[in-house]
Amino acid sequence: CGGHAMSHLVSMAFQTYLCNSWWMINEKGEEWYTAWEGNCAYHSTIDVEYNIAPFYLLFWPELLEKLLAQWKDYERPEGYMPHDIGKFLVGKGMEYSHDMEVEETCNYILLVYALYRYTGKKELLASYYPQIKRLANYVKRSDTTGNGFPNEGTATTFDDACPAVQYSKEQSYLAIKAYSALCAAGELAREMGETGLADSYEEQTAKIQKTLDSRAWLGDHYAVCIDKNAEGIVNVWTGEKMSGEMEGWDAYSIYCTNGLLYLFMTGTSFDLNREHLKQDIVNATRKSMIHFACKHSSSDNTNNFWISQNLWKDMTAAYLGIDMTGFAENYWEFELSCNQQGFRGCFVDPYVLAGLFCYPRGITALGMFYACAGITVNEQKKEISMAPVKLPYKTFLFSFADWQNGVIPSVSFQLKDGKVSAEITNQELLSGYRITLFGEEISSANGKENKI
Repeated sequence: CGGHAMSHLVSMAFQTYLCNSWWMINEKGEEWYTAWEGNCAYHSTIDVEYNIAPFYLLFWPELLEKLLAQWKDYERPEGYMPHDIGKFLVGKGMEYSHDMEVEETCNYILLVYALYRYTGKKELLASYYPQIKRLANYVKRSDTTGNGFPNEGTATTFDDACPAVQYSKEQSYLAIKAYSALCAAGELAREMGETGLADSYEEQTAKIQKTLDSRAWLGDHYAVCIDKNAEGIVNVWTGEKMSGEMEGWDAYSIYCTNGLLYLFMTGTSFDLNREHLKQDIVNATRKSMIHFACKHSSSDNTNNFWISQNLWKDMTAAYLGIDMTGFAENYWEFELSCNQQGFRGCFVDPYVLAGLFCYPRGITALGMFYACAGITVNEQKKEISMAPVKLPYKTFLFSFADWQNGVIPSVSFQLKDGKVSAEITNQELLSGYRITLFGEEISSANGKENKI
């Protein structure tokens, strides 16, 4: 899923992640797991772990459970989640300079939801559901205009991007991420028998969808934000109030589809316009690409980019049926350039002058194994779906592995005479699951052929 370059990239990213991981016993005698945010040394940064979590879901979901357990105690009184839980050798509260209320809250909801879908643990849902309701209600309240788009608490983690991407109001990125989080919360509410609450979340997502189509869609991409007015917005770094028109409001940005990946990975249906999503991700890639990777947006004159977010974009594109795995060559070239010339070391995420080296977030690349195969998992319904974006292609079904005995099922996709076949090994580990290929049920025993 990216050739030798992706293999090298995954290897470096995994070793870098290991350098940042901590597994200790806390003062209460409990196991305590966290991951440093590279050279920044923040503990358990929610947005970073949001990107790392494909690794947890495929290989080690218990680690994500440990993260969720410690984050749970740091919910803000207002009903949103903080950025981190500490820095350096102290993990007792957020140390970052400002909140990203909507972003981190949505990230948290989606992490709980994805973990539940991949593990099927009902006790997980019972434990976190009251909190999920509080957080989802905060996301709803962040829209005070009634159009669905959050307009309060809209600062983001993209702290070296143009102003519109960093802290504008009514962002498409946060709107779609809020849409995804509320879809997830609605699914959980229905499973808990609270259909009225689920309906209220659907009403909010319908508002978001309507505004996306009527105001955010600019013909070939989504606007970064639909509120062009910078009046009243505060630069979170300087404290200065902005004025005039928001710079970069109509740019092409690679982040609009960012919030959809966990809906894709769990096979959760949603009603957003797929053709618009495809056009947006393709055109944003084309308009913001420089030598190594895509910048945050086409209006970012600093040429800043994050490799991890480019990998995330490529995985989302794969689930939309678009193969962008070839960009792995660019990303690996960047890592070689940084490490060979001594600018920074280990996995380097952004352009060299922006810092963020020895950074764990590159391990998100492990999600590409499932993304290229279009694999979705719903443990509650015992459903696995597949829709490979490239052929031939082979991958392992890591989340169904019997690690104790060293047995991992695999699936191989081939194209012959205009038909796609799927051949699955170690099928006993998938007993009881309904498996579909391009929407049609297949027999894992004979690799039933289906038309594309």
